[in-house]
Amino acid sequence: MRLHGIHRSLFTAALCALGLACSPPERAPADIDDILLFSYRHYGSEDSSSASSLADAALALERWYDEREDPLAPIEAQVARLGAEELAVLEPQPEFTDGPAAVGVLFARDVDCTSSEIAHLYLDDNQMSLFPTNYTSYSRSNRENMDCYLEESCPEAQWEASVVKEQQVFLTPVSYTFTMTSGMRSFNAQPPDAAPGDSSVQGRVVRVWMNEEAVVDPDTLGRFRQSYQFEFLVPRNGGTLHFYAMWTHLDSDSLNTESSVFLNSYIDGIADYMVELEAHCATM
Repeated sequence: MRLHGIHRSLFTAALCALGLACSPPERAPADIDDILLFSYRHYGSEDSSSASSLADAALALERWYDEREDPLAPIEAQVARLGAEELAVLEPQPEFTDGPAAVGVLFARDVDCTSSEIAHLYLDDNQMSLFPTNYTSYSRSNRENMDCYLEESCPEAQWEASVVKEQQVFLTPVSYTFTMTSGMRSFNAQPPDAAPGDSSVQGRVVRVWMNEEAVVDPDTLGRFRQSYQFEFLVPRNGGTLHFYAMWTHLDSDSLNTESSVFLNSYIDGIADYMVELEAHCATM
């Protein structure tokens, strides 16, 4: 029998409960690039110690965010690229993986949404109604544990989406057709250095990746080969400190797809998306 995705996670967690297939939780690093890559690797609930590692990462992210020179300003930055170790944990594996070829950006700020409200919005199948300007077409399949995740009786949900998006690239209308795997995972655990009686740390992480190269029309603009997204949701002050990282690999003979014009467009898109999230949360 071959185990896939969440089913494999539950099987391994059961072994860990019996004292098998377990490892002690790892401490999170302090640098923002390292925290993001660390969290990406520890997303899966198949390792029961990952919840403690993610709790440590949540504290590290909050410290890093608040200790900046201007902690009230949102984060807009380029971040370290994914490596083979990060991409190896994806299940199912993308058709093509080359982490260093995908440039990464990060946008982060406090949002007026609870992490539970964000979860309900993300797991809503009717994304076209929620975000009509983001998609030309959107449909889901291979839905795993969606209901029990929202009921908080399982730690992780996963689904696949078939997507068509359209946008203007230097005044040229371009469409992208692709499928992507998405997942959301919750954690509630003490960090590795917690003392007896310390409070647990809660949060959620989100991971999205493109399954295969997108179909681009017109194809003369280049190839959309890879896309990865990772979000870390840290509940605080009645809302959520929302970190949203995105890595994109566009090949083009005519355009510099790693120029500031492209990177800023990715950041602006995430910023606009968070505004839309808050508008929906305000009605919930």
